[in-house]
Amino acid sequence: MSLYHDYLRDTAVTTDRLGGVYKPSQPVLVFRPLTPCFDDIAVPRWRKHIDGDFAAYLRQALRHLSGERHQNDYKQRDFELHELAQTDIVAASIKICMLETETRVFTAREEENAFITLLVACADRDMAEVKTLNGILETLFGISALTTPLLLQILVAVAFSHYNNALVSDLVSWSPPPRRNLFNLKPRHEGPCSTWLWTHWLHSGSTGGKPLSAWVALLRAEWVAPSGDMMEFVYRAENNVEESSHAIYIFERVLKSKAGLPVSCLSTIEQTVKMGPPAVVAHMLTRLSHRNIKPRPHFLLTDAASRTRVDGILGKILINAEMLEVLRPMNLDINSIIDPRGKAKGVSPLERTPLHAATSHGNIGIIRWCLKNGARPTKDRSGNYQWEEVKDNNRDEVLALYRAEGWEIDRKAWLLEHDRKNTEIRQKGSFLCIFPRTSSVSS
Repeated sequence: MSLYHDYLRDTAVTTDRLGGVYKPSQPVLVFRPLTPCFDDIAVPRWRKHIDGDFAAYLRQALRHLSGERHQNDYKQRDFELHELAQTDIVAASIKICMLETETRVFTAREEENAFITLLVACADRDMAEVKTLNGILETLFGISALTTPLLLQILVAVAFSHYNNALVSDLVSWSPPPRRNLFNLKPRHEGPCSTWLWTHWLHSGSTGGKPLSAWVALLRAEWVAPSGDMMEFVYRAENNVEESSHAIYIFERVLKSKAGLPVSCLSTIEQTVKMGPPAVVAHMLTRLSHRNIKPRPHFLLTDAASRTRVDGILGKILINAEMLEVLRPMNLDINSIIDPRGKAKGVSPLERTPLHAATSHGNIGIIRWCLKNGARPTKDRSGNYQWEEVKDNNRDEVLALYRAEGWEIDRKAWLLEHDRKNTEIRQKGSFLCIFPRTSSVSS
C-alpha cells in the first residue's frame, strides 16, 4: 500500500478530558493517500474536452494501478461501478483494472509515464500512432496494452470519451473484452435509458453528430451486448446512408437478442417515424408485423408530417415528404383524426390530420404531398379546418396551394378573423386568449 506519512510533533488532539485538548508527548503518526480516490478525481464528461491537463488527471488515476488504495476504492458491485461510469467512463475503466488485478500493474514511474503517453494519444490520434506507442511500451517494459484486455479497455474508454470513433472501431478488434466489461455494467435500477451508454449518447449531440460506427464495432466485436436501450440510438440516427445502415444493424441485433424489442412493434415504428431515418422505417416494415395492428395507426401519418430538424445555425429545418412515402405500404387514412390509444382531447397532437400538421409548420412540400394524395377539408378535434392552422410567415403561399386544388375558402371572412386573433394575441402578450370561431368554408 503506497502511502506517505508525516510526523506532526506537538499537535493538539481533542479528548474527553476537562479542557478538551492536551499536548501529546509522543509524535502523532498521520497517514495521507498520495492521490484522492476515484470518486474525487472523476471528471464529468462535459469538462473532459476542455480540460487542458488530461495527462495530470491520468497520472492521479493511474496511481491506483501502482499500488495506491483507498477505502472507497473497494466499492466494486456492478451498480457502484456503473454510477462511476455515469460520470467518468475512463475512471471506471481504470478502477475495473485495479479490482481485477491482484498485483501492481506498474512497478516503476517510467512504465506509468509511457502508458499515459499512449492514453493521451487515444484522445485524438489514429491507430497507426497508437500501435507505435504501444510497441515502445512493449519493447521497453514488456507490457502490451493492445493484447491485455484490461489495459485495452482503458484505451477504448479514453477514445470513447473523446468521441474518437474511428479509433474505437480499430481498438476493439485487437482483443476480446475483459471478464468485467465496462460496456455491460448493470445499473442500480433497470429501466429505459438507465445505462451510462444512453447518457453518453445523449451528451454526444453537443459535439455535432452522433455517429453509430463505434457502437456497431462494439457489437460486432462482442464488446457490448445488444439491449433495449440501444433502440434509442436507432430512433435518433442521422438521416444519411451510412448512419441508416448502422441503425438497421443495431435494430437487427436487438430484435434477435434474447430480450427482444423493449416495446411493442407499433411503439418501435412510431418512435422511429418521429425521429429516425426513413430508410430504417422502411426496413422495419419488412421485419415487423404491422398489417395486423388493430385499430389501424393512422396517426403515424401525422407524426411523419410533424417532423422537423433543428440546426444550430439555421434553426428549424422543415423535412420533406420522404417519411410519408415510406408509410405507403401500411395503407393508412390521410384524413383520419382518431387516436386509437384514447388520449385526452386537447392533449394529443394526433387529433388532427397530417395536413393540419404540415400547414401549422408551413411545410410546402408536405402540404403538396397531402393534397395530391387524397387530403380533403377536415376538421380536427377542436373544430378547425386545415387552412386555419396557417402561420403568417408564408400564409399567402399556403393558401394559394389550397385554392389551386379547388378548395373553397371564404377568404374575406376567415382572414379578417385570423388577423384579429393575431393582433389580440400580440397585445395580450403571454396571456391565453380564447376567441370564438366563425365559419370559414362556403358551401
